[in-house]
Amino acid sequence: MKIKNTLAIAVLVGLGLSAQANPITGGISFAGNYTPNNNDLTAATSIAFGSTFVTSANGNFAIFAPGSTVTMATPLAINPTLAPVLSLWSIGIFSFDATSLTQSAQTATTLTLTGTGVIKDGNPADQVAGQWIATFNTLNGTYSWSASAGSVPDASSTLLLLGSALTGISIIRRKLVS
Repeated sequence: MKIKNTLAIAVLVGLGLSAQANPITGGISFAGNYTPNNNDLTAATSIAFGSTFVTSANGNFAIFAPGSTVTMATPLAINPTLAPVLSLWSIGIFSFDATSLTQSAQTATTLTLTGTGVIKDGNPADQVAGQWIATFNTLNGTYSWSASAGSVPDASSTLLLLGSALTGISIIRRKLVS
């Protein structure tokens, strides 16, 4: 009887957690054009985003087909980067608030930015930690860029799944031994 009560409590706790939140999962990639405030990325202090479109998506973002329009926060400060950037990107109900931005590579023709932050969908219970990386390129006056963003797995969900699996193994083991 004690095992059945323990199992019932574990199931109810799991159901209660899933009813409260549906954390955002998956990733999205996009690309587009941009304009630096001058022609040299090493001297530019900001970039203005042009047309930006989804190139691929999975998880919660799979509802967006390639070619779907992405809205970017523009202009974006670079050299130095400034954070936070609210709604660095947004599409549909989803947005990414960057809490950190770092330049990891920079030349006159290439700039790479990485960042961490929060991916949101309008429901505070669903928001998750996220990462973003973007590469900006220029060649002969043509400016293009691409980026990928995605959710970072939540440690509490992982621990809940691990705990549930161990509880199940323990119950099965006890049944087999007795």
